Order: sequence, then C-alpha cells, then structure tokens
Amino acid sequence: MTFSKLLKSRVQAIIITSLALGLLVAPTLVFSDNECAIPKSMTTTPPKSGETPVKVSLGIYIIDIIELDEIKESFKLDYTIDAFWLDPRLSAEARGYSLDDCRLNLDGIWNPNIRVLNVRDPSKIFFEKLNIDDSGGVNYYLRLQTNFSSSFDLHEFPFDQQKLTMRFASFDYGPKDVVFEINKTLTGRLDGIESAGWSIVSNASDPDSPVVSAGGEEFSQLNHYLTIKRKAGYYIWKFVVPLCFIVLMASSVFWLDPESFGPQIGISTAAVFTLVAFLLGLRQGLPQVAYLTRMDEMVLAATILVFTSFGEVIYVSRLVNKQRSDLARRIDVHARWIYLSAFALLIYFILIKPGIA
Repeated sequence: MTFSKLLKSRVQAIIITSLALGLLVAPTLVFSDNECAIPKSMTTTPPKSGETPVKVSLGIYIIDIIELDEIKESFKLDYTIDAFWLDPRLSAEARGYSLDDCRLNLDGIWNPNIRVLNVRDPSKIFFEKLNIDDSGGVNYYLRLQTNFSSSFDLHEFPFDQQKLTMRFASFDYGPKDVVFEINKTLTGRLDGIESAGWSIVSNASDPDSPVVSAGGEEFSQLNHYLTIKRKAGYYIWKFVVPLCFIVLMASSVFWLDPESFGPQIGISTAAVFTLVAFLLGLRQGLPQVAYLTRMDEMVLAATILVFTSFGEVIYVSRLVNKQRSDLARRIDVHARWIYLSAFALLIYFILIKPGIA
C-alpha cells in the first residue's frame, strides 16, 4: 500500500469517528425546543410571592446627548436600560436544569413590559441581550436611541436650567404587581458627554415616581431626570455686551451742551437706528416663545431707555429754541444720572442677580 493511500484511509477513519462521537455527545449538550419552552401560563402571570409585588430594578446609563430642540420641546439620547427581576419559576431548581444554554427572547418569558411614555418617534434599538441565571434572576440589557418630549421653561433664558424627563412605565402591571427600583450602580452617564451650549448638572432617577392612570387603571412608573444648565457666556458676549454699548451710546447725549442740539439729535437718532438694526438680527438668536424670557426683558428695557433718551433730546431742544437753556442744562444733568442709574439697576436685576443665583 502506498503512502498516499494509507494517509487517505487514516483521514477517513478520523472523520467517521468524529461524526459518531458528535452524534452521541450532542444530545447531552444542547436542549431540545421542548425543554427550553416556557409554559404560556408563566409568561402572562407575574412571579409574585403572595401579595408582594415583583421588584424590577432599572439602571439608566446616558451615553450621549444627540439633540436638544427647545422650540419643539424634545431631546434625543443614546442610552442603555439595564433591567433585573427575579422569577423563581425559571430557576434551575424549579425546572430541574439550567436555562443558560437556551435561546430565549423577552416575549418567551414573563416580563414587566417596560415602555417609554414620553416618546416622540419609535426608538432605534442597537443591541439587546437576555440572560437567565440558575437562581431565576432575569437580566435584560438594551441599548437604544429615543427622541423624548419634555417641557422646557425658558423664562430664565439665558440663565435657565432644564430638567429633562425620561418616563418609563409598565404597560400591563400596576403597583400591586410590579414595583420599580433604582439600580444606582448601573445608573449614570459617560464621562465627558455634553451638548453644545449646555453642561450636565445631575443625572438621577426618582424613587417616588407617581403611578400612571389610564382608563381607570394604574400602572407602575419610574421617572429619570437629566438636569442640564445653559452656558450663558455665548449670549452675554454676542447679544448683551453690544446692547449695553448701544444704551451707553444713547446716554452720551446728556453730556453735550444742549445749545448745540444738532449733535445731540444726530447721536440719539443714530442710537435708535443702531438699536433697530440690532433687534432685527437678534430675532434669529433668541427662542421664539409666547412669553417674555429674561433676555427679552433686557432687550425691552434697553429699548425703553434708548427711546427715552431720544425723547429727552427732542424736549431739551425745544427748550433751547424757547430761550430756556438753563432749564435744559439742569434737565440734562439730572437725566444723565437717572439714566445711568436705571441702566445699572437693569443690569443687576435682569442679568447679574439671576446669574449669581
């Protein structure tokens, strides 16, 4: 027998032996579909112990803030949900074997049916994983992106702080069947994440979240809050500082001799036109809401000051024309300090005080 024929026969013998061993060993390593199947009654009834509800712990971990829309009152997050509950019916002791090697999905076992309440668009799921340990502990991990709806209060703009709400609830069970708990270990955020123009203040779940009432029934809920604070520096340098220069420009008319009212009227008119042009450009940088923000109050007060100085110049010029220059000078002296005092109070109460607070 040649060497090649001998080698070929040996290889064939090894392959046949391996197949035979595989057929003998495989049934002991892989569960059949019948062994992995969960009775339907166990998928619809919660694993309560007497009257004690099932405790479902949730960990919410923020990976990234994708988008913030103040006008539409929405925000989009990339985050994970880590849920855990105990179902003794799935334990190795109760079933006689472990479910580690079974491929089960969430619909194949009992679950609290956790959903997002304040969602605008369907969530985009990137990854999900279900594990069941020998004690019956069920761990469901999910990474997804969700566009949430949440109210924005812009009254303090640009010194505002927003509390973004993520509302998670069981769509099938109330507080008598399911109670949500916070998994503080798995709740947090990725270091260094922030949204343009915002800084993160806190990221935490509410342990006393109220139940959701719908159709005469109550459902368990857990609210998670992401608190963010606006970085006001951009708006101060872009809008507030130029506006202050326009107001101070208008105040310069009080320091000129009223008898030369021509320069007074020229400066005052230039201040008015500069302010109008500034306001036209300002519209694109401020939130378009139906109420006055703190920045709107600043702009309104500055507009009143500029037009007040313009009105004072016209009145003083009429006094000069009537040969009452002494009275016009006295009015200018008083007006310059009243104007600057009003401007200082405006800066303090509308900008400095809330910024410090």
